Amino acid sequence: MISESPNPAMAVPTRSRRVAGLCAASILLLAACAPRAPGGVATAASPPAASTPRPQADIVPFADYHAHIYSINAATQRVRPLLAEVQLPPELAGLLRRRVGLLGGAEAFRNRLALSELYTPDAVFRNTSFRTWGRGAENASVNASLQATFGFWGAPFRMTPVAYGAGDSVGYVAGYYTRGQADSIRHVGQFHLSLRKGADGAWRIGAETASFEPPALPEAEPAEALIADMDAAGVRKALVLSAAYWGASITAPRDGERAAVQAENDWVAEQVARYPDRLVGFCAVNPLRDYALDEVARCAAHPHLRGIKLHVADANVDLENPDHLRRLRRFFQAANEHRMPITAHVATQDLDYGREHVRIYLEQVFPAAPDIPIQIAHLAGHGPAHGGDALAAFAEAARAGHPAMRNVYFDVASNVMSSMPAAYLDEIARRLREIGLERVLFATDRPAGGPNFTAKQAWAQFRRLPLTEDEFRAIADNVAPYVR
Repeated sequence: MISESPNPAMAVPTRSRRVAGLCAASILLLAACAPRAPGGVATAASPPAASTPRPQADIVPFADYHAHIYSINAATQRVRPLLAEVQLPPELAGLLRRRVGLLGGAEAFRNRLALSELYTPDAVFRNTSFRTWGRGAENASVNASLQATFGFWGAPFRMTPVAYGAGDSVGYVAGYYTRGQADSIRHVGQFHLSLRKGADGAWRIGAETASFEPPALPEAEPAEALIADMDAAGVRKALVLSAAYWGASITAPRDGERAAVQAENDWVAEQVARYPDRLVGFCAVNPLRDYALDEVARCAAHPHLRGIKLHVADANVDLENPDHLRRLRRFFQAANEHRMPITAHVATQDLDYGREHVRIYLEQVFPAAPDIPIQIAHLAGHGPAHGGDALAAFAEAARAGHPAMRNVYFDVASNVMSSMPAAYLDEIARRLREIGLERVLFATDRPAGGPNFTAKQAWAQFRRLPLTEDEFRAIADNVAPYVR
């Protein structure tokens, strides 16, 4: 049996340095994503043109070619609303009450073995201090006592269940660590307990995972936030990609989906219209949906939407599926007819994604849109990694002068990470040269978070590549035709 439902809650501020110091001391106790000219007239696609070169010491990207903004409605498609508390069966509720039975502060510290009987002898637990797994009932009890003593500032908390399951001998409970009551409720962490029923009929904890991070809440990311990021980095323009496809991706069509997609695309257009000299808007739609071509036509008629964002992986497009391929070709053809450039996340869900997929793109998909620019996102990969063999195949096609590559560009959104070894950076630099630096566009995939950076941070990371100053300047000064 599983029970869950949405419910909003508030996050909690970070802990103080004093308490963090106590935590640090105590852990020693455990070791175990051609444009139209004004008026809708088509213009010929052309390679990016370099603007006036800036001084060598001040190389700053002209534009961010892969930036996202989204409304609160779109945000809830990725960061779901919090789950509501559920009522547990009496035996599970009793176990949870005993698990939080220790008082906070010194009392919990003095009784740090008191919870041993709630765990199986071979119980495993995630030691959040050492970011590893520990084993044993007594060690699990000590870990729990330290959570009560230091993990939440020594103040009492409760475990709020939001989902559970109970079979004949195994079960689970998941939920939030919570403080406060009624309007002051704050979820300060999250937990998951894997349960086993013993020969005596009692439920015990066989595995425990705890997080001190409060749950994320959906938040809108408006144009003002993007402009602030751009200003901080000295970036003059940004290509703004709609997140409308978030609510119409791999899952089956849902009631109200088309209206939601239209609303998100319209929201992006409204946001972009507030900064017409700095932001360029692209709408988004799942190419496999029956309404996809109508949405392309609708967006093409909007004065503040100049192109389309396509996410092949999120749409679960299978290039080897004849119907999917037919719909994708028709999508590119419609974009070409309306002179709507495409930013395409071409990497698929196929674990064997590579050269064969590139062959299909070059021979069957891109030729359907010969008159518009096609911007390949994330160096043909998913980000943070580049497209590997697929990128190599695109680079070879570019060097060979393949006709389908005439208007193709590549953005580097989330492709250079701080953890990448030198050999990987060498490979990226080599591929950029093979592609042709005139095709390479700086991009972030912002907003920041996860593998993504602000424009300032992303450019600093990109500068780690073994390129010359002239090469960095060439990329920074590239101006794609659809952002002029």
